[in-house]
Amino acid sequence: MSIDPLPPYSDLFILPPPTTPFVFQRSADLKQLVADLMSQMKAHPSNVDLVFQVGHIVSVGDTRFKEWLYSSAALAGARVAVLIAASRSVKNANGAPPAGTPILEQVESLALRERDPRAMIIHATVLGRRERYGEAIALMDQVMQTIYPTKTAPAADSSLLIGDIEPPWKVYAWLKEKIGNVTDLDDILRTAALEYQDPEALVKYAFVMMQQGDLEKYEEYMSKAATAGNAKACWKLANFYYLTSQGRYPRRGVKTSDSAADAERANNASEGRGILSAFFSSLFGAQPHHEYRGLAMEWYELAARHGSPEAALAISLLLREEGNTELSAQFFQVAVASQKLTSLIRPFRLNWENENYSPKMPTELMEV
Repeated sequence: MSIDPLPPYSDLFILPPPTTPFVFQRSADLKQLVADLMSQMKAHPSNVDLVFQVGHIVSVGDTRFKEWLYSSAALAGARVAVLIAASRSVKNANGAPPAGTPILEQVESLALRERDPRAMIIHATVLGRRERYGEAIALMDQVMQTIYPTKTAPAADSSLLIGDIEPPWKVYAWLKEKIGNVTDLDDILRTAALEYQDPEALVKYAFVMMQQGDLEKYEEYMSKAATAGNAKACWKLANFYYLTSQGRYPRRGVKTSDSAADAERANNASEGRGILSAFFSSLFGAQPHHEYRGLAMEWYELAARHGSPEAALAISLLLREEGNTELSAQFFQVAVASQKLTSLIRPFRLNWENENYSPKMPTELMEV
């Protein structure tokens, strides 16, 4: 199905639309939502935010249309589009103080006059880049006092985390670090990880738990981040399980990490045990080392599919070790194609076609 880009409201969009029609598919629910929004648009034809909402819905799967929509709606003054455009502008400055633009001026107005937390985050970032740290931190203090975690998903146009806007705790921590206040960084990280369940913060906080020797908390927090789809978390969790299978870390439920000794004790304990006893031990006892290898491979595969070349290389080596050369080669090519691990992959590439080649897992991949 194709549509023309909203002719009754074309005066709201300043950039010309692409010349070819946009093609998309709608489910029954999407059709109803669009119909409801179109009805509201007819009643309020000058509401650019409403026009943007409709465009955002129908742009799913059409990158060209979405980029045209974002640019045009930002120029027309749609709030969410302005925020996204401003955030992109700041990021594109690559750490330099961004030049003043009408978009950034609009964001400043939204931040200082309307106290929109999203605009305040962006404007605080701009102030920080301009080394106006006092003003920036004052803004972020207000943001952190205003926001709160919720289990109910907010409306798309009122969500704090939209587009390319940085999480507030990340900006807050960056500003604190800039003025040398490192004492608050742990509290900011803990809040982001435990209260807001931010995947990136969970990965960092899990590492803190690892450094403190709390493997149970490490696994819990890294699992939460991995379950949220964070590629780095999936890869690190896979490494943790792989190293557990190798005896580097103790299995959950036991204190020793000696895999050979564990196996001997398990064999001795199993002698004379009934079937029912063995069954309940398998459910509630410590899992054998090979189970952790299986977990590692599952998380490596998921991490690779989320775009982690490190995980792709790791699972390719494990699959080759198991004799699954076809699937191993597929993941190996994914790792090669990323060009991120060129020096690490080079010795593997030179010997990959040798059937007798038995590559070892490089320690450089074993980051937890």
